[in-house]
Amino acid sequence: MRYLILSICCISFIHCGEFEVMDYNNQIRKSADSLYRIQRPLYQKMSDSICNEKIDAFRQLSIDTLKKSTLEEIEKLIKEQ
Repeated sequence: MRYLILSICCISFIHCGEFEVMDYNNQIRKSADSLYRIQRPLYQKMSDSICNEKIDAFRQLSIDTLKKSTLEEIEKLIKEQ
C-alpha cells in the first residue's frame, strides 16, 4: 500500500514541469503573434519596395532565359532535319 501511494505521488510530480513548459510555449507564441501583427504593415511595405525595385530585373532575366531555351530548341530541330 505504501509503495502504491509513493508511486502515485512520484508519477504526479513527474508531469508538473510539462504543464509549465506548455504554458510558457503558449505565452511565447502569443507574444510572437502579437509582435507580428503590430509590425506587419512595416514588413509589407519593405517587401513591396524590394519587389518593385527587383521586378524589372527578374522580368528581363525570365525573358532572356525563355529566348535562350527557345533558340536552343529551334537549333536542335533544325539539326534534326
